[in-house]
Amino acid sequence: MAEPADTPSGKDDPQAPVEVVPYDPAWPGLFDEERGKIYDRLGTRIEDIEHVGSTAIEGLAAKPTIDILVGQPELAVDAEIVDGLASLSYRYLGEYGIPGRHFFRFVRPTEDPVLSPFCTSLTSITQEDVDRAKPFPEAFAEFLAWAGEGPHRFCSWGAYDLKQFLLDCARHGIKKPEWLEPHVNLRRMFSAEKNVPQCSMVQALEILDLPLEGTHHRGIDDARNIAKIAKFLL
Repeated sequence: MAEPADTPSGKDDPQAPVEVVPYDPAWPGLFDEERGKIYDRLGTRIEDIEHVGSTAIEGLAAKPTIDILVGQPELAVDAEIVDGLASLSYRYLGEYGIPGRHFFRFVRPTEDPVLSPFCTSLTSITQEDVDRAKPFPEAFAEFLAWAGEGPHRFCSWGAYDLKQFLLDCARHGIKKPEWLEPHVNLRRMFSAEKNVPQCSMVQALEILDLPLEGTHHRGIDDARNIAKIAKFLL
């Protein structure tokens, strides 16, 4: 899910009043303008863009937000999609309360705020991406709100992500969620299940004859690839 970065969302405050205004003949033109911008950025990745919601119905009073539905042959939310929409001032909001969507946030680093060329080469994350991102306490709070009360089991490939969560929670004085531990180390579990030495995520995908989706070492793509392996194990 994506929304314009400067557009407040009613989901942030369920009690916020909803403004309904008379139909505006300019709405179709605003949609056409946005459709053209999205096609310019992502035209090779999408099949169709539709004007949906109440503003698409001529003569109907509506909340003055242009809802846009972008159709793809398959769900593949990767760096090209996210960065392309970000360049048009859209924010990627992941599932945002609707199962089957994704949660994705950059975090602005504080200990080492300048990315190395190696980091950018490895992940495709740019300095601009993290400079405009929220710091860990804000991003983590949004992640916890998205995850809900649970019950949850936190899984990752190896223990690095768990250690990083614990380190950042301690650094910022944040109480760790109860469900963060016990942690499920899928790399160790995969090794025991397949009777092979502990291996990389990419190697595990190859063993299972599963394709690598997106960009390796890019958080949202790694999460989706690890989820495919988890379905085999859990």
